Amino acid sequence: MVAPGLFLLTRNMLLQNYDANGNGRIDPEEHAVVMKDAAALYQAKMKEMMELYDLDQDGVLSPVEREQALADSHKDSPLYAMEEPDDIDLFIRANISEVLLKESPVDAGDDKDKGTE
Repeated sequence: MVAPGLFLLTRNMLLQNYDANGNGRIDPEEHAVVMKDAAALYQAKMKEMMELYDLDQDGVLSPVEREQALADSHKDSPLYAMEEPDDIDLFIRANISEVLLKESPVDAGDDKDKGTE
């Protein structure tokens, strides 16, 4: 369940940025813009993560590369240094690294030659 404060903040941010006609709702046309922008942001973050952590540049994160990416995402983060994080900080702590890496290509460690399958 999303914390009520986080839900309201997200809703207000979406309306401020994407409610082009000012009717207090995200209409289908506006929703399409939200999804386009979200996809572009996701792709940019995935590209950045792959450039940083795909050390062998094979287009997938090996289990070791993935582990390093997750470990580095928490290192020196101000979110983890806070003594009393709020709902948003807790949500980000719980989800951001996993969300960014969830759909990244991951090498399962199989050493099979792909050309012989």
